[in-house]
Amino acid sequence: MFTRIIVPFDGSKRSEAVLPYVRLLAGAFESEVSLLRAVEFDENSLPVDYIGPMVEIKANEARERLRERAQSYLANLQLSIEDVQVDQVISFEDPVSAITTESSKDFLKTLVAMSTHGRTGIGRLIVGSVTDRVLHNSSNPMLIVRPEIDEDRLERESWRQGESFSIHLERPDIPAQDFEGPAEIDTLIVPLDGSETSEKSLATAIDLAGRIDAKILLLRVASSTMQMSMASEWPAGYPDMLTAVEDASKGYLVLKVEELKQQGLENIDFIVLVGDAAANIVETADQHANSMIVMTSRGRAGLGRAIMGSVADRVVSTSTAPVLLVRPD
Repeated sequence: MFTRIIVPFDGSKRSEAVLPYVRLLAGAFESEVSLLRAVEFDENSLPVDYIGPMVEIKANEARERLRERAQSYLANLQLSIEDVQVDQVISFEDPVSAITTESSKDFLKTLVAMSTHGRTGIGRLIVGSVTDRVLHNSSNPMLIVRPEIDEDRLERESWRQGESFSIHLERPDIPAQDFEGPAEIDTLIVPLDGSETSEKSLATAIDLAGRIDAKILLLRVASSTMQMSMASEWPAGYPDMLTAVEDASKGYLVLKVEELKQQGLENIDFIVLVGDAAANIVETADQHANSMIVMTSRGRAGLGRAIMGSVADRVVSTSTAPVLLVRPD
């Protein structure tokens, strides 16, 4: 399914939290892994007394030092990934350009795996905005992990020791081996809204479930939009309409499960919920330990955002379970 996995890092502990899931997927699909570090360098940061050719000489020296530092950082991460081919990609483009440029090579079979900050808490930091921009400007499938890491605690400890601290600087004293081994995923939650677009995620989920021996849980949320579309058919009252909506959703999933079982899939179940789609998807993942959400999402390019895409935005922003986003094209 995925022949290559690109894993961008910004040097923070949070960005490294994707590693267990990269090990899991790389092992399952026998994918090559490319560790990517975008090194941003501004020549205007050089001392103002450099003039003429000296500016270029000093700039090249600075770039080489940054490259060596990035290589050392990625080499440490590379040691923690075994049994698959791993290489390094170092770019002097801005992070979004570096990721999209590298991932555009054979994009249908290249997965971008990265960590992000959600929109909750103190606010969006750099890695969160980068993930958001890559998500909406790339045609690649993406694995997005939003870890809960107390980097504030690390910052406080560093301050007490008189050290400078930035979550976007490499910290050799915080090794990548903190995230050891592959992740454990027992359940793949696949949200469906009844459209062909949403069902595009099924092939990926079925393939992955077979490789890691996971259960597939189909989820359909009867939303307010669906209730409104059926309101004219049930003038008697809301309870009857709600029952009809749930029955319609259940009927759709029963047929889908039966179809997949006839294709040989055995470990599969379904659940129907009512309410906000994104909130129910996230809550379902919270209720299933070691779960991963597999769903379809569109970027902003092309024909525009589909409803499933906006739901995916909110799921990525709030779910602590990893989210594997599959492109419909």
